[in-house]
Amino acid sequence: MPALNCFKIQGDLSSRPKVTFDDFVEPGALQGAESSGPQQFTGFTAQTYLIPSHSHPVAWAPFVESGFPTLRVGTASSTSALMLVRANAKGRRKRLTDPVFAFAFGTSGRRLLRTSCYERNFGLRTALNVIYPRSGQGSPRIRSIDTKQRGSTVMRKRQQSSELSDFNIFDVNRMRDVLSKASGVPADTEMWGKRITGGDSLSIDRPIQFSELGDLCRSIEAAHSLDDYREQFDWIDYIQPITDPSSIAELETELLSKLRRQDLENLALAPPEILDWEQVVRFRFSFDRSRSKTSSDIQRVDVRLSDWVIGMRAKSRLDELDIESLRSQRVIALDGDGREWKSWPVAKCLVGEVSLGGVTYVLDEGDFFSVRGDYIHDLDQAIDSILLSSVTLPDGTPTMVEADYNRSAAASAGHLLLDRQTIRLNGQSPVEICDLLSKQRHLIHVKRHLGSSDLSHLFAQGLVSAESLQMSIDFRLKAQEKVNTLCAGSAEFDFFGSGAMQTSDFEIVYAIVEQWRGRSMSAALPFFSKVNLREVNQLLVSRGFHVSMKQVEAKVAVVRAKRR
Repeated sequence: MPALNCFKIQGDLSSRPKVTFDDFVEPGALQGAESSGPQQFTGFTAQTYLIPSHSHPVAWAPFVESGFPTLRVGTASSTSALMLVRANAKGRRKRLTDPVFAFAFGTSGRRLLRTSCYERNFGLRTALNVIYPRSGQGSPRIRSIDTKQRGSTVMRKRQQSSELSDFNIFDVNRMRDVLSKASGVPADTEMWGKRITGGDSLSIDRPIQFSELGDLCRSIEAAHSLDDYREQFDWIDYIQPITDPSSIAELETELLSKLRRQDLENLALAPPEILDWEQVVRFRFSFDRSRSKTSSDIQRVDVRLSDWVIGMRAKSRLDELDIESLRSQRVIALDGDGREWKSWPVAKCLVGEVSLGGVTYVLDEGDFFSVRGDYIHDLDQAIDSILLSSVTLPDGTPTMVEADYNRSAAASAGHLLLDRQTIRLNGQSPVEICDLLSKQRHLIHVKRHLGSSDLSHLFAQGLVSAESLQMSIDFRLKAQEKVNTLCAGSAEFDFFGSGAMQTSDFEIVYAIVEQWRGRSMSAALPFFSKVNLREVNQLLVSRGFHVSMKQVEAKVAVVRAKRR
Protein backbone atom coordinates (compact mmCIF):
# COMPACT_ATOMS: atom_id res chain seq x y z
CA MET A 1 0.00 0.00 0.00
CA PRO A 2 1.57 3.35 -1.04
CA ALA A 3 1.68 6.35 1.30
CA LEU A 4 -1.46 8.48 1.08
CA ASN A 5 -0.98 12.18 0.38
CA CYS A 6 -4.01 14.31 1.16
CA PHE A 7 -5.08 17.95 1.21
CA LYS A 8 -8.04 19.46 3.04
CA ILE A 9 -10.48 21.58 1.04
CA GLN A 10 -11.30 24.91 2.67
CA GLY A 11 -14.52 24.67 4.66
CA ASP A 12 -16.07 27.87 3.28
CA LEU A 13 -15.71 26.46 -0.23
CA SER A 14 -16.85 22.88 0.36
CA SER A 15 -20.03 23.98 2.18
CA ARG A 16 -21.36 26.24 -0.58
CA PRO A 17 -24.71 25.24 -2.10
CA LYS A 18 -24.56 23.47 -5.45
CA VAL A 19 -20.84 22.80 -5.04
CA THR A 20 -19.51 19.74 -6.88
CA PHE A 21 -16.19 17.93 -6.80
CA ASP A 22 -15.43 19.48 -10.19
CA ASP A 23 -15.23 22.89 -8.49
CA PHE A 24 -12.03 21.76 -6.73
CA VAL A 25 -10.25 20.69 -9.91
CA GLU A 26 -8.23 23.00 -12.15
CA PRO A 27 -10.57 23.85 -15.06
CA GLY A 28 -7.95 23.16 -17.73
CA ALA A 29 -7.17 19.75 -16.23
CA LEU A 30 -10.77 18.55 -16.54
CA GLN A 31 -10.51 18.45 -20.33
CA GLY A 32 -7.73 15.87 -20.39
CA ALA A 33 -8.78 13.84 -17.35
CA GLU A 34 -11.01 10.78 -17.17
CA SER A 35 -13.58 11.16 -14.36
CA SER A 36 -15.40 8.46 -12.44
CA GLY A 37 -18.13 9.23 -9.88
CA PRO A 38 -19.29 10.72 -7.65
CA GLN A 39 -20.03 7.41 -5.99
CA GLN A 40 -21.50 6.79 -2.54
CA PHE A 41 -19.68 4.39 -0.21
CA THR A 42 -20.33 3.56 3.43
CA GLY A 43 -19.57 6.75 5.32
CA PHE A 44 -18.15 8.76 2.42
CA THR A 45 -18.63 9.92 -1.16
CA ALA A 46 -15.75 9.94 -3.65
CA GLN A 47 -14.90 10.92 -7.18
CA THR A 48 -11.68 10.19 -9.05
CA TYR A 49 -9.98 12.05 -11.90
CA LEU A 50 -7.40 10.10 -13.87
CA ILE A 51 -4.72 11.47 -16.18
CA PRO A 52 -4.18 8.63 -18.68
CA SER A 53 -0.69 7.43 -19.42
CA HIS A 54 0.81 8.62 -22.71
CA SER A 55 4.14 7.45 -24.04
CA HIS A 56 6.58 10.08 -25.25
CA PRO A 57 10.18 10.02 -26.52
CA VAL A 58 12.92 11.27 -24.24
CA ALA A 59 14.96 14.27 -25.36
CA TRP A 60 18.36 12.66 -24.73
CA ALA A 61 17.63 9.63 -26.97
CA PRO A 62 19.06 11.14 -30.20
CA PHE A 63 22.30 12.05 -28.43
CA VAL A 64 22.88 8.52 -27.10
CA GLU A 65 21.73 6.83 -30.32
CA SER A 66 24.11 8.98 -32.39
CA GLY A 67 27.01 7.30 -30.59
CA PHE A 68 25.43 3.83 -30.49
CA PRO A 69 23.44 3.47 -33.74
CA THR A 70 22.28 -0.05 -32.89
CA LEU A 71 20.78 1.07 -29.58
CA ARG A 72 17.12 2.07 -29.48
CA VAL A 73 16.04 4.10 -26.46
CA GLY A 74 12.45 3.43 -25.43
CA THR A 75 9.74 5.90 -24.46
CA ALA A 76 8.63 7.14 -21.05
CA SER A 77 5.14 7.34 -19.53
CA SER A 78 3.41 8.02 -16.23
CA THR A 79 -0.12 7.90 -14.80
CA SER A 80 -1.56 10.23 -12.15
CA ALA A 81 -4.88 10.68 -10.40
CA LEU A 82 -6.77 12.85 -7.93
CA MET A 83 -9.51 11.48 -5.67
CA LEU A 84 -11.88 13.80 -3.79
CA VAL A 85 -13.62 12.41 -0.71
CA ARG A 86 -16.44 13.92 1.33
CA ALA A 87 -16.56 12.11 4.69
CA ASN A 88 -19.86 12.31 6.56
CA ALA A 89 -20.10 11.52 10.27
CA LYS A 90 -20.88 7.94 11.15
CA GLY A 91 -24.55 7.11 11.51
CA ARG A 92 -25.97 10.11 9.64
CA ARG A 93 -26.58 11.29 6.12
CA LYS A 94 -24.10 13.46 4.27
CA ARG A 95 -24.21 17.23 4.70
CA LEU A 96 -22.56 20.13 2.91
CA THR A 97 -20.61 20.91 6.09
CA ASP A 98 -18.88 17.52 6.03
CA PRO A 99 -15.12 17.91 5.40
CA VAL A 100 -13.72 17.25 1.93
CA PHE A 101 -10.23 15.84 1.36
CA ALA A 102 -8.23 15.48 -1.85
CA PHE A 103 -5.88 12.49 -2.27
CA ALA A 104 -3.17 12.89 -4.93
CA PHE A 105 -1.52 9.93 -6.67
CA GLY A 106 1.41 9.84 -9.09
CA THR A 107 3.71 12.66 -10.13
CA SER A 108 0.98 14.95 -11.48
CA GLY A 109 -2.03 14.18 -9.29
CA ARG A 110 -1.52 17.34 -7.26
CA ARG A 111 -1.63 19.44 -10.42
CA LEU A 112 -5.27 18.52 -10.89
CA LEU A 113 -6.21 20.20 -7.60
CA ARG A 114 -7.18 23.85 -7.79
CA THR A 115 -4.47 25.60 -5.78
CA SER A 116 -6.78 28.22 -4.27
CA CYS A 117 -9.16 25.71 -2.69
CA TYR A 118 -7.11 23.86 -0.06
CA GLU A 119 -6.03 24.93 3.43
CA ARG A 120 -2.46 26.08 3.84
CA ASN A 121 -0.36 24.33 6.52
CA PHE A 122 -3.19 21.89 7.23
CA GLY A 123 -0.79 18.94 7.09
CA LEU A 124 1.86 20.60 9.26
CA ARG A 125 -0.46 21.30 12.18
CA THR A 126 -2.09 17.88 11.89
CA ALA A 127 1.28 16.09 11.83
CA LEU A 128 2.58 18.04 14.85
CA ASN A 129 -0.59 17.18 16.79
CA VAL A 130 -0.07 13.51 15.97
CA ILE A 131 3.69 13.50 16.66
CA TYR A 132 3.49 15.57 19.85
CA PRO A 133 0.09 15.07 21.54
CA ARG A 134 -0.20 16.67 24.96
CA SER A 135 -0.72 13.24 26.51
CA GLY A 136 2.31 11.74 24.75
CA GLN A 137 5.85 11.26 25.97
CA GLY A 138 8.58 13.73 25.05
CA SER A 139 10.88 11.25 23.33
CA PRO A 140 12.71 12.24 20.11
CA ARG A 141 10.33 11.82 17.16
CA ILE A 142 11.44 14.17 14.35
CA ARG A 143 13.30 12.89 11.30
CA SER A 144 13.24 15.85 8.90
CA ILE A 145 12.07 19.46 8.70
CA ASP A 146 11.75 22.06 5.95
CA THR A 147 12.11 25.73 6.80
CA LYS A 148 12.20 28.93 4.81
CA GLN A 149 13.03 32.56 5.27
CA ARG A 150 10.43 34.69 3.55
CA GLY A 151 11.47 37.89 1.83
CA SER A 152 12.54 39.33 -1.50
CA THR A 153 14.78 36.29 -1.76
CA VAL A 154 13.19 33.13 -0.39
CA MET A 155 15.69 30.84 1.32
CA ARG A 156 14.56 27.22 1.70
CA LYS A 157 16.34 24.65 3.80
CA ARG A 158 15.80 20.96 4.50
CA GLN A 159 17.41 19.34 7.53
CA GLN A 160 17.44 15.57 7.92
CA SER A 161 18.62 13.73 11.01
CA SER A 162 20.39 10.37 10.83
CA GLU A 163 18.12 9.22 13.63
CA LEU A 164 14.95 10.37 15.36
CA SER A 165 15.73 13.60 17.19
CA ASP A 166 14.16 16.21 19.41
CA PHE A 167 13.02 19.29 17.51
CA ASN A 168 15.46 21.53 19.41
CA ILE A 169 18.37 19.66 17.80
CA PHE A 170 17.51 21.24 14.44
CA ASP A 171 18.87 24.65 13.50
CA VAL A 172 15.68 26.74 13.57
CA ASN A 173 15.40 30.40 14.55
CA ARG A 174 11.85 30.79 15.83
CA MET A 175 11.87 34.55 15.27
CA ARG A 176 13.06 34.35 11.67
CA ASP A 177 12.37 30.94 10.11
CA VAL A 178 9.02 29.62 8.93
CA LEU A 179 8.44 25.92 9.56
CA SER A 180 6.85 24.60 6.37
CA LYS A 181 7.10 20.81 6.72
CA ALA A 182 7.91 18.21 9.38
CA SER A 183 8.34 14.45 9.21
CA GLY A 184 8.47 12.11 12.16
CA VAL A 185 7.04 9.15 14.03
CA PRO A 186 3.49 9.45 15.47
CA ALA A 187 3.01 8.88 19.19
CA ASP A 188 0.30 6.34 18.25
CA THR A 189 1.92 4.19 15.55
CA GLU A 190 -0.96 1.71 15.55
CA MET A 191 -3.36 4.45 14.50
CA TRP A 192 -1.12 6.49 12.17
CA GLY A 193 1.65 4.16 11.04
CA LYS A 194 5.39 4.53 11.56
CA ARG A 195 5.85 7.82 9.68
CA ILE A 196 3.82 10.93 9.07
CA THR A 197 4.77 14.06 7.13
CA GLY A 198 2.90 17.34 7.13
CA GLY A 199 3.17 20.56 5.15
CA ASP A 200 0.29 21.90 3.09
CA SER A 201 -0.64 18.24 2.62
CA LEU A 202 -0.53 15.29 5.00
CA SER A 203 1.32 12.11 4.04
CA ILE A 204 0.49 8.93 5.96
CA ASP A 205 2.39 5.66 5.62
CA ARG A 206 -0.17 3.17 6.93
CA PRO A 207 -1.90 0.14 5.36
CA ILE A 208 -5.56 0.86 4.68
CA GLN A 209 -8.45 -0.65 2.77
CA PHE A 210 -10.45 1.52 0.40
CA SER A 211 -13.57 0.99 2.50
CA GLU A 212 -11.76 2.61 5.47
CA LEU A 213 -11.29 5.97 3.72
CA GLY A 214 -14.23 7.53 5.50
CA ASP A 215 -12.90 6.54 8.92
CA LEU A 216 -9.43 7.78 8.00
CA CYS A 217 -10.78 11.17 6.89
CA ARG A 218 -12.74 11.55 10.12
CA SER A 219 -9.63 10.69 12.15
CA ILE A 220 -7.59 13.26 10.18
CA GLU A 221 -10.27 15.90 10.76
CA ALA A 222 -10.28 15.17 14.49
CA ALA A 223 -6.47 15.38 14.70
CA HIS A 224 -6.45 18.62 12.73
CA SER A 225 -8.99 20.25 15.07
CA LEU A 226 -6.68 19.82 18.08
CA ASP A 227 -4.33 22.56 19.26
CA ASP A 228 -1.79 20.29 20.94
CA TYR A 229 0.94 21.65 18.67
CA ARG A 230 0.74 25.03 20.43
CA GLU A 231 2.39 23.59 23.54
CA GLN A 232 5.74 23.46 21.68
CA PHE A 233 5.09 25.22 18.38
CA ASP A 234 2.97 28.26 19.24
CA TRP A 235 5.43 30.40 17.24
CA ILE A 236 4.29 28.95 13.92
CA ASP A 237 1.07 30.97 14.35
CA TYR A 238 2.88 34.33 14.37
CA ILE A 239 1.70 34.75 10.79
CA GLN A 240 -1.97 33.90 10.17
CA PRO A 241 -3.75 33.53 6.81
CA ILE A 242 -6.32 36.13 5.76
CA THR A 243 -9.67 34.36 5.31
CA ASP A 244 -12.15 37.24 5.04
CA PRO A 245 -13.26 37.34 1.36
CA SER A 246 -13.59 41.14 1.23
CA SER A 247 -10.10 41.64 2.70
CA ILE A 248 -8.64 39.14 0.26
CA ALA A 249 -10.37 40.94 -2.64
CA GLU A 250 -8.89 44.29 -1.57
CA LEU A 251 -5.41 42.81 -1.26
CA GLU A 252 -5.70 41.09 -4.64
CA THR A 253 -6.74 44.39 -6.21
CA GLU A 254 -3.68 46.12 -4.75
CA LEU A 255 -1.39 43.29 -5.89
CA LEU A 256 -2.76 43.43 -9.45
CA SER A 257 -2.33 47.21 -9.48
CA LYS A 258 1.34 46.85 -8.48
CA LEU A 259 1.96 44.25 -11.20
CA ARG A 260 0.23 46.32 -13.90
CA ARG A 261 2.32 49.36 -12.88
CA GLN A 262 5.41 47.12 -12.92
CA ASP A 263 6.03 48.17 -9.34
CA LEU A 264 7.87 45.03 -8.30
CA GLU A 265 9.49 46.35 -5.13
CA ASN A 266 9.16 43.79 -2.32
CA LEU A 267 7.65 41.22 -4.73
CA ALA A 268 9.26 38.15 -6.30
CA LEU A 269 8.61 34.78 -7.93
CA ALA A 270 9.90 31.65 -6.22
CA PRO A 271 9.09 27.95 -6.78
CA PRO A 272 6.89 26.94 -3.82
CA GLU A 273 8.95 23.90 -2.85
CA ILE A 274 12.52 22.64 -2.56
CA LEU A 275 13.74 21.63 -6.02
CA ASP A 276 16.03 18.83 -7.06
CA TRP A 277 18.54 20.79 -9.14
CA GLU A 278 19.87 17.57 -10.64
CA GLN A 279 16.44 17.24 -12.24
CA VAL A 280 15.56 20.86 -12.98
CA VAL A 281 17.63 22.33 -15.81
CA ARG A 282 15.63 25.42 -16.75
CA PHE A 283 12.22 27.07 -16.53
CA ARG A 284 9.60 28.45 -18.83
CA PHE A 285 6.35 30.39 -18.51
CA SER A 286 3.00 29.50 -20.05
CA PHE A 287 3.35 32.11 -22.78
CA ASP A 288 6.63 30.50 -23.88
CA ARG A 289 4.69 27.46 -25.14
CA SER A 290 3.84 29.17 -28.40
CA ARG A 291 7.54 29.21 -29.33
CA SER A 292 8.28 25.54 -28.79
CA LYS A 293 6.47 22.58 -27.25
CA THR A 294 9.66 21.25 -25.73
CA SER A 295 11.02 24.74 -25.05
CA SER A 296 14.47 23.71 -26.19
CA ASP A 297 15.03 27.32 -27.28
CA ILE A 298 13.98 28.79 -23.92
CA GLN A 299 16.93 29.37 -21.63
CA ARG A 300 15.37 30.63 -18.39
CA VAL A 301 17.76 29.33 -15.77
CA ASP A 302 16.04 31.37 -13.04
CA VAL A 303 12.49 32.35 -12.19
CA ARG A 304 12.25 36.14 -12.14
CA LEU A 305 9.11 38.20 -11.71
CA SER A 306 10.51 40.93 -13.96
CA ASP A 307 10.84 38.41 -16.82
CA TRP A 308 7.25 37.29 -16.37
CA VAL A 309 5.92 40.86 -16.28
CA ILE A 310 7.93 41.82 -19.38
CA GLY A 311 6.63 38.73 -21.17
CA MET A 312 3.03 39.51 -20.23
CA ARG A 313 3.47 43.06 -21.45
CA ALA A 314 4.95 41.82 -24.75
CA LYS A 315 1.88 39.59 -25.15
CA SER A 316 -0.38 42.63 -24.44
CA ARG A 317 -1.81 40.84 -21.40
CA LEU A 318 -0.49 43.02 -18.59
CA ASP A 319 -3.10 45.80 -18.68
CA GLU A 320 -5.91 43.24 -18.46
CA LEU A 321 -4.24 41.16 -15.77
CA ASP A 322 -6.65 39.63 -13.24
CA ILE A 323 -6.54 37.00 -10.52
CA GLU A 324 -7.69 34.23 -12.84
CA SER A 325 -4.72 35.02 -15.10
CA LEU A 326 -2.36 34.62 -12.15
CA ARG A 327 -3.94 31.26 -11.42
CA SER A 328 -4.00 30.02 -15.01
CA GLN A 329 -0.53 31.23 -16.05
CA ARG A 330 2.12 28.76 -14.93
CA VAL A 331 5.78 28.56 -14.00
CA ILE A 332 7.12 25.32 -15.47
CA ALA A 333 10.27 23.47 -14.40
CA LEU A 334 11.91 21.41 -17.16
CA ASP A 335 14.17 18.43 -16.73
CA GLY A 336 17.20 17.49 -18.83
CA ASP A 337 14.92 15.94 -21.45
CA GLY A 338 13.17 19.25 -21.98
CA ARG A 339 10.05 17.71 -20.48
CA GLU A 340 7.90 19.26 -17.80
CA TRP A 341 9.13 18.09 -14.39
CA LYS A 342 6.81 20.18 -12.23
CA SER A 343 4.71 23.29 -12.68
CA TRP A 344 2.88 25.76 -10.49
CA PRO A 345 0.43 28.63 -11.07
CA VAL A 346 2.15 32.01 -11.07
CA ALA A 347 -0.10 32.94 -8.13
CA LYS A 348 1.37 30.04 -6.14
CA CYS A 349 4.91 31.35 -6.78
CA LEU A 350 4.28 34.96 -5.71
CA VAL A 351 5.99 36.05 -2.49
CA GLY A 352 6.69 39.38 -0.83
CA GLU A 353 4.72 42.14 0.82
CA VAL A 354 1.63 44.17 -0.02
CA SER A 355 0.68 47.30 1.92
CA LEU A 356 -2.93 48.38 2.28
CA GLY A 357 -4.28 51.14 4.49
CA GLY A 358 -0.92 51.60 6.16
CA VAL A 359 -0.74 47.92 7.14
CA THR A 360 1.76 45.50 5.63
CA TYR A 361 0.57 42.01 4.73
CA VAL A 362 2.76 39.05 3.89
CA LEU A 363 2.25 37.46 0.47
CA ASP A 364 3.44 33.87 0.45
CA GLU A 365 2.75 31.35 -2.31
CA GLY A 366 -0.21 33.39 -3.51
CA ASP A 367 -1.94 33.70 -0.13
CA PHE A 368 -2.09 36.76 2.12
CA PHE A 369 -1.15 36.67 5.80
CA SER A 370 -1.43 39.09 8.68
CA VAL A 371 1.24 39.19 11.37
CA ARG A 372 0.17 38.61 14.95
CA GLY A 373 0.09 41.82 16.98
CA ASP A 374 2.42 40.71 19.76
CA TYR A 375 5.00 39.57 17.20
CA ILE A 376 4.87 42.96 15.41
CA HIS A 377 5.12 44.77 18.74
CA ASP A 378 8.22 42.83 19.81
CA LEU A 379 9.79 43.22 16.37
CA ASP A 380 9.23 46.99 16.26
CA GLN A 381 10.62 47.35 19.77
CA ALA A 382 13.75 45.46 18.74
CA ILE A 383 14.25 47.69 15.69
CA ASP A 384 13.65 50.96 17.54
CA SER A 385 16.04 49.87 20.31
CA ILE A 386 18.93 49.99 17.83
CA LEU A 387 20.71 53.30 18.40
CA LEU A 388 20.62 56.06 15.81
CA SER A 389 24.17 56.90 14.77
CA SER A 390 25.72 60.31 15.42
CA VAL A 391 28.18 59.90 12.54
CA THR A 392 28.28 62.87 10.18
CA LEU A 393 26.70 62.20 6.78
CA PRO A 394 25.30 64.75 4.32
CA ASP A 395 21.77 64.70 2.91
CA GLY A 396 21.20 63.11 -0.46
CA THR A 397 18.68 63.73 -3.23
CA PRO A 398 15.92 61.45 -4.54
CA THR A 399 17.74 61.01 -7.85
CA MET A 400 21.28 60.54 -6.52
CA VAL A 401 22.66 57.05 -7.15
CA GLU A 402 24.48 55.25 -4.37
CA ALA A 403 27.99 55.59 -5.83
CA ASP A 404 27.60 59.37 -6.26
CA TYR A 405 26.29 59.74 -2.73
CA ASN A 406 29.24 57.83 -1.27
CA ARG A 407 31.73 60.04 -3.13
CA SER A 408 29.92 63.15 -1.92
CA ALA A 409 29.77 61.92 1.67
CA ALA A 410 33.46 61.03 1.71
CA ALA A 411 34.46 64.44 0.39
CA SER A 412 32.21 66.50 2.68
CA ALA A 413 32.62 64.57 5.94
CA GLY A 414 36.24 63.47 5.65
CA HIS A 415 35.47 59.75 5.51
CA LEU A 416 37.59 57.30 3.55
CA LEU A 417 35.79 56.07 0.43
CA LEU A 418 35.89 52.26 0.28
CA ASP A 419 32.86 51.74 -1.96
CA ARG A 420 33.57 48.89 -4.43
CA GLN A 421 37.01 48.32 -2.91
CA THR A 422 36.88 44.59 -2.27
CA ILE A 423 39.23 42.11 -0.63
CA ARG A 424 39.52 38.54 -1.84
CA LEU A 425 41.17 35.75 0.12
CA ASN A 426 42.14 32.49 -1.55
CA GLY A 427 39.08 30.45 -2.46
CA GLN A 428 36.61 33.02 -1.12
CA SER A 429 34.25 35.54 -2.67
CA PRO A 430 35.30 39.21 -2.63
CA VAL A 431 34.21 41.16 0.45
CA GLU A 432 33.72 44.91 0.72
CA ILE A 433 35.00 46.32 4.04
CA CYS A 434 32.38 49.08 4.01
CA ASP A 435 31.31 51.98 1.82
CA LEU A 436 32.73 54.69 4.08
CA LEU A 437 35.24 54.49 6.94
CA SER A 438 35.26 57.28 9.51
CA LYS A 439 38.20 58.39 11.63
CA GLN A 440 36.19 57.35 14.70
CA ARG A 441 36.11 53.72 13.45
CA HIS A 442 32.63 53.75 12.01
CA LEU A 443 32.21 51.06 9.34
CA ILE A 444 29.46 52.72 7.32
CA HIS A 445 27.37 50.69 4.87
CA VAL A 446 25.10 52.74 2.62
CA LYS A 447 22.00 51.82 0.64
CA ARG A 448 19.48 53.83 -1.34
CA HIS A 449 15.75 53.10 -0.97
CA LEU A 450 13.80 50.78 1.28
CA GLY A 451 13.34 47.72 -0.94
CA SER A 452 13.61 44.36 0.84
CA SER A 453 16.16 43.05 -1.65
CA ASP A 454 18.41 46.12 -1.30
CA LEU A 455 18.22 46.07 2.48
CA SER A 456 18.93 42.34 2.67
CA HIS A 457 22.15 43.00 0.73
CA LEU A 458 22.98 45.92 3.02
CA PHE A 459 22.59 43.97 6.26
CA ALA A 460 24.46 40.95 4.89
CA GLN A 461 27.30 43.17 3.70
CA GLY A 462 27.81 44.58 7.18
CA LEU A 463 27.67 41.16 8.83
CA VAL A 464 30.07 39.44 6.43
CA SER A 465 32.58 42.28 6.63
CA ALA A 466 32.49 42.36 10.44
CA GLU A 467 32.90 38.58 10.74
CA SER A 468 35.81 38.62 8.26
CA LEU A 469 37.60 41.41 10.13
CA GLN A 470 37.15 39.69 13.47
CA MET A 471 38.01 36.13 12.44
CA SER A 472 40.76 36.48 9.83
CA ILE A 473 44.23 37.94 10.36
CA ASP A 474 44.85 37.76 6.60
CA PHE A 475 41.68 39.73 5.92
CA ARG A 476 42.68 42.45 8.40
CA LEU A 477 46.17 42.74 6.91
CA LYS A 478 44.77 43.06 3.39
CA ALA A 479 42.16 45.53 4.65
CA GLN A 480 44.88 47.72 6.17
CA GLU A 481 46.93 47.44 3.01
CA LYS A 482 43.92 48.60 0.98
CA VAL A 483 43.29 51.48 3.38
CA ASN A 484 46.94 52.60 3.32
CA THR A 485 46.90 52.67 -0.47
CA LEU A 486 43.76 54.81 -0.59
CA CYS A 487 44.76 57.31 2.12
CA ALA A 488 48.36 57.70 0.90
CA GLY A 489 49.93 56.22 4.01
CA SER A 490 48.12 58.48 6.49
CA ALA A 491 47.94 57.02 10.00
CA GLU A 492 44.42 58.41 10.56
CA PHE A 493 42.89 55.13 9.42
CA ASP A 494 45.44 52.72 10.86
CA PHE A 495 42.79 50.47 12.46
CA PHE A 496 43.49 46.94 11.25
CA GLY A 497 46.58 44.91 11.97
CA SER A 498 47.84 41.45 12.82
CA GLY A 499 46.87 41.68 16.48
CA ALA A 500 43.53 40.62 17.93
CA MET A 501 40.69 42.93 16.92
CA GLN A 502 38.85 44.74 19.72
CA THR A 503 35.36 44.63 18.24
CA SER A 504 34.02 47.04 20.88
CA ASP A 505 36.19 49.77 19.30
CA PHE A 506 34.13 49.62 16.09
CA GLU A 507 30.59 50.64 15.21
CA ILE A 508 28.70 49.08 12.29
CA VAL A 509 26.53 51.83 10.80
CA TYR A 510 23.69 51.04 8.42
CA ALA A 511 22.90 54.25 6.55
CA ILE A 512 19.75 54.37 4.40
CA VAL A 513 19.15 57.29 2.03
CA GLU A 514 15.43 57.84 1.63
CA GLN A 515 12.63 60.40 1.96
CA TRP A 516 11.75 59.51 5.53
CA ARG A 517 8.77 61.87 5.98
CA GLY A 518 9.17 61.79 9.74
CA ARG A 519 8.87 58.00 9.96
CA SER A 520 10.79 55.95 12.49
CA MET A 521 12.94 53.06 11.39
CA SER A 522 10.33 50.50 12.47
CA ALA A 523 7.55 52.37 10.67
CA ALA A 524 9.46 52.69 7.39
CA LEU A 525 11.28 49.37 6.96
CA PRO A 526 9.49 46.50 5.16
CA PHE A 527 8.44 43.64 7.42
CA PHE A 528 10.96 41.11 6.08
CA SER A 529 13.75 43.68 6.35
CA LYS A 530 12.92 44.23 10.02
CA VAL A 531 13.07 40.49 10.67
CA ASN A 532 16.43 40.35 8.88
CA LEU A 533 17.82 43.41 10.68
CA ARG A 534 16.89 42.07 14.12
CA GLU A 535 18.75 38.84 13.39
CA VAL A 536 21.85 40.61 12.03
CA ASN A 537 21.90 43.05 14.94
CA GLN A 538 21.81 40.19 17.46
CA LEU A 539 24.69 38.43 15.70
CA LEU A 540 26.86 41.56 15.53
CA VAL A 541 26.20 42.53 19.14
CA SER A 542 27.04 38.98 20.27
CA ARG A 543 30.44 39.48 18.59
CA GLY A 544 31.03 42.67 20.57
CA PHE A 545 30.40 45.26 17.83
CA HIS A 546 28.33 48.38 18.32
CA VAL A 547 25.49 48.66 15.82
CA SER A 548 23.57 51.76 14.78
CA MET A 549 21.24 53.05 12.10
CA LYS A 550 21.48 56.31 10.18
CA GLN A 551 18.46 57.87 8.51
CA VAL A 552 19.86 59.99 5.69
CA GLU A 553 17.32 62.35 4.19
CA ALA A 554 16.91 62.40 0.40
CA LYS A 555 15.89 66.05 0.12
CA VAL A 556 14.14 67.48 -2.88
CA ALA A 557 16.00 70.54 -4.12
CA VAL A 558 14.00 73.76 -3.98
CA VAL A 559 14.37 75.83 -7.12
CA ARG A 560 13.88 79.55 -6.45
CA ALA A 561 12.77 81.84 -9.22
CA LYS A 562 15.18 84.67 -10.09
CA ARG A 563 14.04 88.19 -9.25
CA ARG A 564 13.77 90.56 -12.12
